[in-house]
Amino acid sequence: MIENLLESMHHDDFEALADDIKNSLEAHRKWMQRITTALVTRQPMDENQFIAPDAHLYCHFGRWLT
Repeated sequence: MIENLLESMHHDDFEALADDIKNSLEAHRKWMQRITTALVTRQPMDENQFIAPDAHLYCHFGRWLT
């Protein structure tokens, strides 16, 4: 199924999708690093991107997944 999708995609569209995935994962890595730092240093995590019920939508990766 994925092979058929990839074969039918234009090369430029595939490159754009790959770049979007890479950017999303990098943003998620940075978001996770901020959480880790806050936990290790015992800093409060009171920003919406950490405590809101829809916190996953504050991250580019979370928005990409939904």
